[in-house]
Amino acid sequence: SGAVLKPAEFRLALALQLQRDPLVFKAGNTTLGTLVRNRVSLHLFGAVGLGAGFEMGGRVDAVASQSGENLAKFGIASTAGSAAFADPELYGRYSIIDHEKLTLALQAVMGLPFSSNSAALVNERTVTLMPGVSVGSDLGPWLFAFEAGFRFRPATRVRAENLTHETVLRAGVVRSRGMIRPEIAWQGTIPAGAGHMGNELLAGLRMNMGLAFGSASRFARATEVFLIGGPGIGDSPGTPRFRVVLGVAGGRSDPCAPGTAHTPVECPELHDDGDGVINRLDQCPLEPEDQDNFQDADGCP
Repeated sequence: SGAVLKPAEFRLALALQLQRDPLVFKAGNTTLGTLVRNRVSLHLFGAVGLGAGFEMGGRVDAVASQSGENLAKFGIASTAGSAAFADPELYGRYSIIDHEKLTLALQAVMGLPFSSNSAALVNERTVTLMPGVSVGSDLGPWLFAFEAGFRFRPATRVRAENLTHETVLRAGVVRSRGMIRPEIAWQGTIPAGAGHMGNELLAGLRMNMGLAFGSASRFARATEVFLIGGPGIGDSPGTPRFRVVLGVAGGRSDPCAPGTAHTPVECPELHDDGDGVINRLDQCPLEPEDQDNFQDADGCP
């Protein structure tokens, strides 16, 4: 979303990812072989709020293992067994709108060409830059998010395609409150020149550890385990047939921020049941008012 961490707030996440067929070698519509069949990778993400509406963070990815077919007859080296650190990324965000119902931020992501093994095909030849914008809207129990960016990068030959600049789009909706929070998401890439568009449809669940184990600890309330996955659609290089991601995320953040577990007492100015009556005035803050012309201002059904 467009929400930015406040000063001294931070967020950390660690994830394990499995991708199936992220790189298939084709000539026209004919599949000649699978350059990368299975890829298992680890992802570490961190971010911190700097104050004055600024947030800074980064991500480090590592390919633990991958397999693929021997395509030496096509002059392509095998990637089987290639482990490597991928190009790390740094990013910065600046909050433009920070409202209870709407957030908007400008952002820029920089990729650094520091991969440890080019044979693993997780690297660029030089620095990449992706400016963009992210938007979030908290509508009662659901949080909607949208992100758009344009990645500038040098032309790279992969398969029979020249990968160059591209537009990256992401959208999703997640349950903003509760112990178990379902989510669905879509992400797509649109090449600036000739090439194939990539799409992925993802769905998953997030479980808040504080609510799951009945802990009032601020750390536990800010920690969640997540599982998300889904199919890829299209022939764009890097779009897998499907991916599955399992991870844990936590940190220090505002307990009243969208998607963070809290009690109505902790956040008196919110209206957790979405009936328009804020928590401090709502006699039933977790049960929505039913508007039956009987005591409709007390917040109780």
